[in-house]
Amino acid sequence: MRVKSVLLLSVLVSGAVLVGLTFVYPSVDDLMVENPFWNGLSKVYVSLDPVRVKELSELRTLVLNPGNSTLLILGPSTPFSEEDLRALRVFVSRGGLLVLADDFGSGNEVLEGFGVSVRFERLLLQDRLFKERNGLMPRTYGERVSCLMGVDSLVLNYAGVLRDVEGAVVLAWSSPFSYVSYEPSVPAEAVLSGPFPVVVECGFGEGEIIVVSDSSLFINSMLDLGDNAVLLSNLCRDELFIDEGHCIPSRLTVLRAGLSGVYSVLRMTEIRYGLCIVVVFVIFNVKWMKGDDEEVVVDEVEELMKRHPEYDRGLLEELQEKRRKARGYQ
Repeated sequence: MRVKSVLLLSVLVSGAVLVGLTFVYPSVDDLMVENPFWNGLSKVYVSLDPVRVKELSELRTLVLNPGNSTLLILGPSTPFSEEDLRALRVFVSRGGLLVLADDFGSGNEVLEGFGVSVRFERLLLQDRLFKERNGLMPRTYGERVSCLMGVDSLVLNYAGVLRDVEGAVVLAWSSPFSYVSYEPSVPAEAVLSGPFPVVVECGFGEGEIIVVSDSSLFINSMLDLGDNAVLLSNLCRDELFIDEGHCIPSRLTVLRAGLSGVYSVLRMTEIRYGLCIVVVFVIFNVKWMKGDDEEVVVDEVEELMKRHPEYDRGLLEELQEKRRKARGYQ
């Protein structure tokens, strides 16, 4: 029983430590406001405090004044339902500003849902001349329009480009020395050469859609490069919302959500006290109905053999077994 007790205690302690680390260790998910690392959005969350939206249908009740609201959809990676698209159309048509930043995700589903011609082209933008650190971090240059006031250049990171922009207003372009390919390459291997549109504006009803060909423009490691932070500030109205329902969560995030749900249930008084009663009952049942009998029987044989080594151990064990059967134990 001692070995079993140690094992049980070890499992309980390990579980407690795991639960504690799950809550203490920060999120590492891409584009999550709780993630303080390079790929997170904690800087955006701290400085702008956006309302986090899990279901786009919630916009109907959350948004008080669409004409004074901005919704950020950054790097969506899961499909959009017809209900999602309907909620977006209502939001924008009533004057809302939708900022859709994507490169290789599911952003085209949103554009199709609005019926606009602009699309994300899944080719990798590179520039070996106008760049930040390397050719995969090209600098782009924009027009002097309201949302780009104070923006001299933007720095992208592993970005795509936009196509079919006829009918939209191009706000920012890559340089004439830029090029695109299916993977990192040299200019000689380019599929097409620049310049390419990277930020465009599309009207819809009373609102607008700003389409950006880079989902990582506002992450922690990119926000302070170029004038990325200025652009974000220009796009944000008094009410700011961010969509979190179209990103694939990591296992840590799923586990944390599950534990949070369990914790919410355990906060109910009747559940908490009921669980305590069950735990106490199980502990005493195991200890007194099974554990102690086994320990006492073994101790009796050992004690007798210590005091009387001349006794026959086999006979004692046979007597022990007969007593166990007489008490109903198998």
